[in-house]
This record gives sequence, structure tokens and C-alpha cells, in this order.
Amino acid sequence: MSAIDLSAIPQSPGCYIYRNKDQEIIYIGKAKNLKKRVSSYFQKRDHDPKTRLLVKNIDSAEYILTENEVEALILENTLIKKHTPKYNIDLKDAKNYAFIYLTDDEFPRIGILRKATTRGKLYGPFVSAADRDVVLDVVKKTFKLRSCRNLPKRPCLRHHIGHCSAPCVRNISREEYKKSIEKADFVLRGNTDELIFALQEEMEKHAKNQEFEFAMELRNQIYSLDYLKNRHAVRKIKHEEDVVNYIIQKNKIYIMVFNVVQGTLVGREEFAFDYSRNFLEEFLVQYYSGHETPAELILPEESEILEEEAYTENETDALMNEKQNSDGNKKKEEKKENKKENKNKDKTGTDGEPQTDNEMWTEDEADEKPTRISRSLIDFLSQRHGKPVKITVPKRGAKKELLILAEKNIENAFFGSISKAEELGRRLMLPKAPSVIECFDISHLSGTNTVASMVQFRDGKADKSNYRRFKIKTVDGINDFASIAEVVRRRYSRILEEEKELPDLIVIDGGKGQLSYAVAELKKLGIKTPVISLAEREEEVFVPGIADPLPIKKDEKASLYLQEIRDEAHRFAITYNRLLREKTLKD
Repeated sequence: MSAIDLSAIPQSPGCYIYRNKDQEIIYIGKAKNLKKRVSSYFQKRDHDPKTRLLVKNIDSAEYILTENEVEALILENTLIKKHTPKYNIDLKDAKNYAFIYLTDDEFPRIGILRKATTRGKLYGPFVSAADRDVVLDVVKKTFKLRSCRNLPKRPCLRHHIGHCSAPCVRNISREEYKKSIEKADFVLRGNTDELIFALQEEMEKHAKNQEFEFAMELRNQIYSLDYLKNRHAVRKIKHEEDVVNYIIQKNKIYIMVFNVVQGTLVGREEFAFDYSRNFLEEFLVQYYSGHETPAELILPEESEILEEEAYTENETDALMNEKQNSDGNKKKEEKKENKKENKNKDKTGTDGEPQTDNEMWTEDEADEKPTRISRSLIDFLSQRHGKPVKITVPKRGAKKELLILAEKNIENAFFGSISKAEELGRRLMLPKAPSVIECFDISHLSGTNTVASMVQFRDGKADKSNYRRFKIKTVDGINDFASIAEVVRRRYSRILEEEKELPDLIVIDGGKGQLSYAVAELKKLGIKTPVISLAEREEEVFVPGIADPLPIKKDEKASLYLQEIRDEAHRFAITYNRLLREKTLKD
């Protein structure tokens, strides 16, 4: 790390930007006093592991001055979104939020994209997968847009059921298809009302000219867009209260947000990301930059609102320790009362102290409280809401119960599923719990329509956005071994070509034969990802180089998790096979 002249840093509010030796931006932060904040990185030695790694990689720093801390907060959020630095929190770690996109092909296709690109047009990202899928489905069907990766030589099933205009066979002119794309773009940019008005005028003209087929088509489009508009109107109801709680475990932050309207829970979202200093404030800025700001924000009792900025490295380390201890002690008390086994020993603290209801803090004592909420954040939220936002840290009553409920939901949403992966990793003797698992299955009917499926599970749950299906191209007749080899080769050669992440574990549906063919293909590609196979009859687990199956009983948690993944791959393959057969019969 090159020396940074701390004496030259201004004592002003603003943002600081750290770069590595390759001049890549690796961290962006804000401060009320830039000199005080930046100096804390280099003058202290008791950083948490992530901050130590950050400091080790800092080669240079630059500063952007602002008028006040609120401006710094807004600028920080804008810069983080633009540059996505490595050491800032990434809300997309919890869910892979996606964009809807239109390609820039001659006949653009519509689809879902998980990583921003400079090609085509992007709309989003969508936090709610349900909202995203409804928008995509309505726009795709309403304007009959293609969604196929490559233009086929014959119209697909979507054309036969009236959902695609089949530009693949020039069933629609480039000019007409372009008009459909323009309408779709209009809707995806949020201009639904204007488009509905234009379509109504166009429909009336066609009806007046007795072109009833065209008029009916436009009427159907209007109905679909009305549905989309009304659905979004419901989603835009302002939240009266948002409840935010979190758990820290193994240098990871798990956060749950509850949306409450008129005392009723109307929505929830969960997030997971690496621990970082000031994570709660950074999370709230990012979250409310893209969401409705509530009239009241309910936070856990570890939170403390400060007039002055008072973050230091020791304090953020204390944050982690106190929250872990607090979570652990609360869980111990609950489980003693219910006489249940303690299933989460690694989350249990040993020295946490309960807070009393009449606790009062002096300025010095406040500096030792773990989670800080600065006044600049409250001002930022109030600006977005249009009126002052109330911050509540309840210690009893209904709002406290909501915080407890949010914490229980974190346990259910994250640790219930993660424990399956941890148990599987332990039984397979893997170096770490397999977070991302991909499973392959072959399906065929009497040697025809041989297809393969690949499903992906992430942190114990199916990630359907990353499912893939394959037509077998190089194998004649029934040959599951060669078919497995083909799809493994196709899948991971593409992963390497596109420089995407490899899974932590690969599962093959089958026995030792299928496994050996998959291993051979992975070796050719230079991939060292662990791979196993699951033989269906006795649910036996095989690993490369060992003739006998592993001693994992089929009713164990690890085996049941593998069976869940394999069964999903089997279902997905059969569904694709059935779709192809139906298409063949129609043709």
C-alpha cells in the first residue's frame, strides 16, 4: 500500500474513494469529517478481518467534498451503485435481483438478465421476482415478443398458442415488430397510462373501419395493460411502518424487512451480505433509494441515534460481538422456556448483557453502543418521504413483537436452509458447505426426444432463474453416459467462456458410470469442482475414485437434501420432454 498523506485530507463532509494498485475502485464511504474517518483506517490495528484485507489493498485515495453529510450520504449511494466496489455491501447477495431486457437484435427478444450490460435496453432491477415475472409475462404476451435465444427455423409452441408473432419465419415485418418493441419499451419505462390512451384511440379507428379483428387485438392489449397498471397500484401503497432486524453469523449479515400497513404485515424481504463497518446505515441508504420510505422505521434495540458521527473500528467490532452475544442470549432464554434443543450453538454468545428498560446513556457510553444511526440518515429518509420519518427502538409492546417475529423469520429463511448445505458438506467432507449446487438429469422416451435438465440450488433453495435445459445433439439412441458427458461439457465450457461462477458441488443423477463420464469432461476443462452421483434405487452416493457408495443413509438430512435436488432436476427434465413431444404431435 502506498503512503497516503493523512495531513492533507480535508476536515469536511464528503465521500472518500479507495483504489487498489490497478486503480480499481474497491471501497466508497462517506464521512462528516473526512480526515477523521480516513485516518481511522490507517491509525488503528484492531480491524475486523474484512477491513484488514481492505486496508491491505488500498493503494490510493481520492475525496469528493459536499456541503453537508446528507449530500455525502446521497453521493455515496450513487457512487456505490455506479461502481459496485468489492468491499461495499452488495444487497444482491441475498437474492439475484434481475433486469428485464430487450436485446439489440434485428428482431429484439425479451428476457431476464442478472448482470447489467451495455448492449440492448435494461429495465429494473426488480426486487420482487413475482412482480418481475408478471411484468415480463404480460409484456411478452401482449406484444407477442420473441424470447428464444436463437431464431428457430420453424415457429415454436408460443406462436401456435398466440403468444409470439414468429419473426423467425418472417411472419411479421421488421417495421411491425419494431412498433411492438416500442410499445413494450413504453410500458417497461412506466408509461402505461399514455400507451393505453393511444391504444384506445387506435382501437376506435379500427372499429369505425369495421376492422374488428384488429380492434379486438388492441382491446386485449388494453385489458392486459390495465391489469398490470392495477397490480402496480396496489404495490405502491405507502408503508406506515417498516420493521428492520438482523442477525450476524460468521462475518455475514442477515437482514429481514417487514412492511406494515394499518397494523397488517403486507410484505417482507430478506437480504444477506458480508459484514462491513457501518453495514446497517449503508444498507438502509441502498434499500430506501429504491423503495417507498415509511412514516416510521422500527429498529432493534441495539440501534442508537447519534447527533454526531462516532464510528470507529473498535466500535464496529463491538457491534459484531454485542449483536452476536445479544442474539445468542435471547435464543438461550427462548429455548429454555420451550425446553427445546439448542440447534444453533455457533450463533450463541457467552457474555451478552440484557438492556434495561430505563437505561440512559451518557455521551461516552453511547460511543460503546453497537449500531449507529446518524442524523444524516434520518434527514435523508425524511427528504425521500417528504416529511419527518420517525425512528423507533421499542423495548416492549406490539412493535417489539414485530422485531422478534422478523428475527424468527431470519432464522427460518436463512439458517433452516443453510443447515442442509452445512450437513451435506460435512458428510461429503467438503472444505466448505456447498452454497451453490447444480444437478443434471437425463430424460428420454424410447430413445427419442432425449433431453437433459440442470437445476441450481442456492443456500438450500431452488434458484429457478438459473435452471437450464438441453437437447442432446451428439448422441444417437439411448446412451445416458454419453448424454451426461455432452451436457456437462456444454454447460461448463460456456461457464468458463463467459467467466461466470462455478458451483460449489455438481450432482449427477445416476451411478458410477454417469459419474465417470462427467468427471472425464470436467478434467478436460480443467475444472476441479467436487462432483458426486446419486443412484436412484437405493439413493446411494458415489464419489470419484471410490468403488463403494458413501455410508450416508437415505433418511439422513444430507441424503434428503440431495434427493430434493435430484427430484427437482427429474421433474424439470420430464416437463421439457413432455413439451417437446406435444410440439412434435402438433407439427
